[in-house]
Amino acid sequence: MTSLATFASITSRISWQPAMRTGAEEPMTPFPEAHDLSNKFIRYGSSPRGAQALVECGQVLALMKGRLHLSIEDINAVAPAVLRHRIILNFDAHAEGQTAETILAKVIPSVAAAVPSRA
Repeated sequence: MTSLATFASITSRISWQPAMRTGAEEPMTPFPEAHDLSNKFIRYGSSPRGAQALVECGQVLALMKGRLHLSIEDINAVAPAVLRHRIILNFDAHAEGQTAETILAKVIPSVAAAVPSRA
């Protein structure tokens, strides 16, 4: 096995608790319970593949930091890069000078605060 294939195999074994699903699935979902900014400025949110990418990229980051478990901090760290191209802003966002980066900077911390900590 090549070293990249070995790394990918190890990464897929990084554990994560089910509560982390909230942190991966909800940052850019335009639903009533979502963050006010996402409802106001996002026309189309991230797809389920975006949540999958958050988990997978977070697992890689956890492994790079020498951990065998995913944390909400890992999700937060990779979220801007993973999500910025997966959300489509509406006219109001552009008219008010909002960008994917400015919205993510406000939405991600509020979603992270809602994820239960590991018991």
